[in-house]
Amino acid sequence: MATPDQVGATLNAPRSSQETAKGKVKVILATDGTTLEAEELGTGETLACD
Repeated sequence: MATPDQVGATLNAPRSSQETAKGKVKVILATDGTTLEAEELGTGETLACD
């Protein structure tokens, strides 16, 4: 879980992880319990919801 106001930055860890590539992950997400941010890794398309 991300800390408030750091949700977007929290996506950096799974985005650059070798395990993410190894697992062929298509979507990563992060939340602080209020805000949700997600990214489709194939297209780079992002979604943010409060």
